[in-house]
Parts: sequence; structure tokens; C-alpha cells
Amino acid sequence: MTRYTPTQLKNLLRAAQNYDAQAINALCQVFEPLIVKEARRSYITAVLGEDAVNIAWQIFLEFIHGYKGNNYRLLPGLIQKRLHYMLLQKIVRNTSVTASVSLDDESGTLAAAYPCGGSDHIGKSENKHLLAQALAQLTPKQRQVVKATFIHGYTLQEYSAMQGVSFKTAYLHQQRALKKLRESLGILS
Repeated sequence: MTRYTPTQLKNLLRAAQNYDAQAINALCQVFEPLIVKEARRSYITAVLGEDAVNIAWQIFLEFIHGYKGNNYRLLPGLIQKRLHYMLLQKIVRNTSVTASVSLDDESGTLAAAYPCGGSDHIGKSENKHLLAQALAQLTPKQRQVVKATFIHGYTLQEYSAMQGVSFKTAYLHQQRALKKLRESLGILS
């Protein structure tokens, strides 16, 4: 595997953004282990299956194309975080949380509507039940930030502006919610 300096990464990234096939291939080779590692996490493949790797590649290429930052030394970490959170967002959307769990319940309990029918729904029903239990442990503000950022697709900046809270407060609510969800679902990060 070739290692690149931040300046070389910057040049590769800019060339890739101009659709240079060699630059895109070079970036794909460099970041392939990271992409596969993130996509092959057990909790991601449990929900997304074999599509997880393809989804991770799509997220990576979209990130590369849209990256406007100027700190190329941190690029690998940024890519890893983007992959991780976008894959988590895909999991949330794939498990139909909006249809199965009411995140708006102000009483602090979550009403889950489980599909009934054939045996193919049993695993999904159990997953939804576990997710509902994990979400029930969140505070209302934590559920609200999870719903806004992972279901409705708002950025933390947009969410903090809509709610009239600081970015740091929104970020802390989101991070605490994710930590509680990981602990509740037995997910190691």
C-alpha cells in the first residue's frame, strides 16, 4: 500500500474531483482497507448485508467529490467518520425506524408497531424491538437530535439553528445518544 503525504493527498483529491481516473483509482486503492473495514462491521452487515460494501464505496466517492476542506492531514479520519455515520444512517433508514418506532412520544416510551406474518419478519421484529428498547433509554432531546440527524438528514449545524441551541450542545446530545444506543445494542465502536 502506498502512503501519501498531505500534499500528495491534496493533489490526488483535486485531480479526482476533476474526474481524473488515475487519481480516483489511486485514492480507491489507498482507502480500500478502511472502506472494507467500516462496511464489514458486524452490526452493519447484519442489516445491510452484502450491499454494505457497495454503499460504503458510494459514500466514499461522494465524500471525495464534495470535499471542500483544506486539512488533508486529517483526511483519513474524516473519511472514516463519514463512512461510519453515513452507514449508521443507512441502517436506521433500512430498518424503517420512522414506520416502526415513534420517536415523538413525549411520555418517554416508544410505541413500536411490529409487522406480523411469516417467519421472515421474526428477525426484523426482534431488531425493531431491540432498537425501540434502546431508543426508550434516550432523553427527549437525545431522541430529537437522533431523529433530526439520522432520519430526516439534517446536519448538526441545521439542527442547532432550528432548535436555537449551540452547535456544541447539539453535538453533545448526539454523541451521548449514540453512546447509549451502542451500549444498549451491544455495539463496539
